[in-house]
Amino acid sequence: MANPEHVEIVRKGKDAIDQWRQNLKEFKPRLDLSGAYLYDVKLAGADLCESQLSKVDLGGANMEKAVLRRSDLTKANLGGADLSRADLSEADLSGAYLHGADLLVANMREANLHEADLRETTCGGADLCGADLRGADLRGASFIAVNLRRADLRKAMLCEASLGGVDFREANLEGANLQEATLLRANLSGANLCHANLYKANLRGADLRGADLRGANLQLANLWRANLRDTNLTGVKLDGANLEGTKFSK
Repeated sequence: MANPEHVEIVRKGKDAIDQWRQNLKEFKPRLDLSGAYLYDVKLAGADLCESQLSKVDLGGANMEKAVLRRSDLTKANLGGADLSRADLSEADLSGAYLHGADLLVANMREANLHEADLRETTCGGADLCGADLRGADLRGASFIAVNLRRADLRKAMLCEASLGGVDFREANLEGANLQEATLLRANLSGANLCHANLYKANLRGADLRGADLRGANLQLANLWRANLRDTNLTGVKLDGANLEGTKFSK
């Protein structure tokens, strides 16, 4: 349950939070806003580092450039929130609702987004290196030029997502659903795509060198000029796929 005093401070905005932290700096204070209703609050640039925000309602909030590093946002409502350029590194967002949120250029390195709802989010240029996205729902999301290197996306839903230019190097996409996703010039070298569903996916110019595609479904996929050198294609379904200019040999 949220601390009522903390809720009032946060409702006053960034300056009030800064003053509160300054007054208690020797105690390294942490905000407890768990379960609080803060819909549409203005917190651009606010320092919410290491705060307790589980089940908080921050739908539609302006949190551009806010610092939420290592904060607990489990099952929080962040639907439609502006989190562009926010620092969410190492934050726990497992089960959080982020449908339609703006995460442009956000820092989400090592964040926990296990089973989070990221449908139709805008994440262009965001850094999710090493993030946990197991079972996350990213249907229709725009992840253009996002860093997902070494991220865990096992069984994630990425249907119709825009993933052009994404860095998936060494990412784990085992069992992920990428049906009709756009992966133009994506870097999937060394990625684990075992049993992934890439039906009708657009992999035009994608780099799949050294990727593990065992049992993957690439039926009707566009692999025009894709690089599949040293790729494990055991049991892959390629019926109807466009393989024009695809590189298979060294």
